[in-house]
Amino acid sequence: PELKQFFNTSHNVPISDHQPKALAASIIAYATNINDLAPLLVEGGPIESICHRHVALAIHPMQYVVVHENLMAAIGEVLGEVVTPAIAAAWSEAVLFLAKAMIDTEEPLYQMVERREGGWSGFAEFEVSKIVALTEVVKQVSFRPPADSPLSGKKFAFTEGQYLTIQIDIDGDGLTAPRHYTATSPTGADYLQCTIKKQTGGKVSTYVHEQLKVGDKVTLATPMGVFILPEEPSSSV
Repeated sequence: PELKQFFNTSHNVPISDHQPKALAASIIAYATNINDLAPLLVEGGPIESICHRHVALAIHPMQYVVVHENLMAAIGEVLGEVVTPAIAAAWSEAVLFLAKAMIDTEEPLYQMVERREGGWSGFAEFEVSKIVALTEVVKQVSFRPPADSPLSGKKFAFTEGQYLTIQIDIDGDGLTAPRHYTATSPTGADYLQCTIKKQTGGKVSTYVHEQLKVGDKVTLATPMGVFILPEEPSSSV
């Protein structure tokens, strides 16, 4: 429950088993590579990708304690009597090792986004400055910091291909999970922008298309992500 606000309810039981399966697949991948984590730790690989997402969600080290406690409980529940005290201790050590690796990866990422032009860490308040309907189901939404924001007038540096994280508290309970959309504003512009397709049953995309208007306040996390354009185009084969 402590981390419920970070997970899209439409991807979790009882609506869907997408998130549980994704978590299980991650655990299996980690266990499979436990003797050689190099494939997971390569630049642009699974660990770096997850850490970028964590920075986009403003995850902090103490939240890994919550994950460890719940993951160990889930392992015991699923595997049952197979989990002897020795096996439980080994799993716990492995999970904590991975948590340390991710915390160590995320710290310099937080420092990087705070140093770059127009950068910040965590979530910051922005105003919707422009909405353009590109098609019946696709809207382009632009955001600027409020006049009294420390980010007002800043130009926002990021790498093309990174995503913008948007948090809209639709129900007023703080439990609507942030959503991630590819940033479509030019890097170095004094605004941020993304393009949102209306998804059938999509809580946030439907809200954006049917209720969000210019002047509304949302909170954004700085653009993150490892799926980026190459610095130089590859030669033709």
